[in-house]
Amino acid sequence: MPRTESIIYELHRRRVFRVALVYIVSAWVAIQVASEAFPGLGIPEIAIRYVWLGAILGFPIALVFGWFYDITAQGLVRTPPAGRNRDTGLALRKWDYGILAAMSLVLAATTVQMIERIRSIQPLDKIVDGDETTIVAPSRDGSVDAVSDSKITVAVLPFADLSPESDKQYFADGVHEEIISRLSTNRSLDVVSRTSVMAYRNPTANIRLIGAELGAGAVIEGSVRYAGEKVRVTAQLIDTSNDTHLWTRSFDRDLTIANLFAIQDEIAEQVAVGLNTQLQIDKIALPTSDLVAYDSFLLGKYHYRKSTPDDLLLSVQHLEAAVQKDPEFVDAWDWLAYAWNHAGVQQVWTTPAEAYPKARAAAVRALELEPGLAPSRALLAFLRAVYDWDWEPALLDLEWAAKADPTNS
Repeated sequence: MPRTESIIYELHRRRVFRVALVYIVSAWVAIQVASEAFPGLGIPEIAIRYVWLGAILGFPIALVFGWFYDITAQGLVRTPPAGRNRDTGLALRKWDYGILAAMSLVLAATTVQMIERIRSIQPLDKIVDGDETTIVAPSRDGSVDAVSDSKITVAVLPFADLSPESDKQYFADGVHEEIISRLSTNRSLDVVSRTSVMAYRNPTANIRLIGAELGAGAVIEGSVRYAGEKVRVTAQLIDTSNDTHLWTRSFDRDLTIANLFAIQDEIAEQVAVGLNTQLQIDKIALPTSDLVAYDSFLLGKYHYRKSTPDDLLLSVQHLEAAVQKDPEFVDAWDWLAYAWNHAGVQQVWTTPAEAYPKARAAAVRALELEPGLAPSRALLAFLRAVYDWDWEPALLDLEWAAKADPTNS
């Protein structure tokens, strides 16, 4: 047998391709959990890079482990050498080639995400000047050079909770995240990721320095006051080049889902006007019409990101309350799937045998309501590969999720 064919045969016989798929999906879940949990735990964003680095460095180690060992019903055993009477054909099944294709897709998606992450943290100041945006970067002699740019980068800092009991930070975080989401649909803007800005909760640095660190020409600060049936959202847009307030506005409304999302749309519109950019914001449907369900959903996300065993239990409870209140709340089902999955990984107050089937049921329900939901599809791939060892469906789910949302690798 030619040497190349012999190597491929051994990779197949020793199930190295399967190990690769399990590792990729598991690493993906670990990175997603780190991206969500680290900011809430006060862990610097740079730590997420070490998770990426660990995932990359661990990949060849996993392949070597897969080459030498098999996991069987009897435990971990060393893979025996190939017998002399083996079938010398490649004997690769369709999904073996599919795994290679999926690995290529995930690698490409990961590269895109890494490039975007690097771009978002360049120490550049973007300055608003009339209808034109310029990037100001230090030159070697300490002066600045202006470079024309077609987009303005905006950073939305975490919103403060000004509620009477100071117990609505989860709600302020929800408003903050939705404003980032709304601004991200404006094709005239580049918006700094939530993960990057969470390090600037209660910042001590001045706006110029924050703008330079985030590469943002404009910063949005804000607060939320939630009391009874009323909500006040205050936002201000600041030019980071000179610490000038471009506009400040407070929105006082009755607390309803429609009003809450209308405020977020108005803030996005005011940002576009304040930065002299075209208003290119896509309209989105309300995630739910039930305020109680939405409040439970925000609490569930808030505790999920803290990621301790007790917080995960609270996250599951709040998210289950959300879907009980509104059974068609897609985002709540999606987050519930991840909360159960994370709890199954931790194995503190639950077991994989209990948690993974519940995670699967929640992900399946989310996909029934919104078939194009990439995060739930990717989680199904993880569960099928790691819990069921059902490789072909896992591969199909992974390929589909990578194609549907290549930036969410």
